[in-house]
Amino acid sequence: MKVEVLEGQTLADISIQTNGDLGRIIEIAMLNGISITDDIAEGVVIEVPAADNDKQSVVAVFNDKADRPASKIQFSDIIMPEGIAYWTIGLDFKVS
Repeated sequence: MKVEVLEGQTLADISIQTNGDLGRIIEIAMLNGISITDDIAEGVVIEVPAADNDKQSVVAVFNDKADRPASKIQFSDIIMPEGIAYWTIGLDFKVS
């Protein structure tokens, strides 16, 4: 089966969406010649194995595109702490 990667999806998200758990993430990575930690561009089509029968109810939850998991963290999403407790001497301020 083939699936198109949506914005913000990781291989873990794809494994949950198509197989109902993370148990087959390595198999998906090997099928596609990628690492389980690789960033996958939006719109790329990857090969995934068919879900086990006992996982069909979990997979059914993600049938609608609006419900598909997308957990990739963007650097812009990270809130950087501010204040003197987080500053680095020589980087954020100089002492002379």
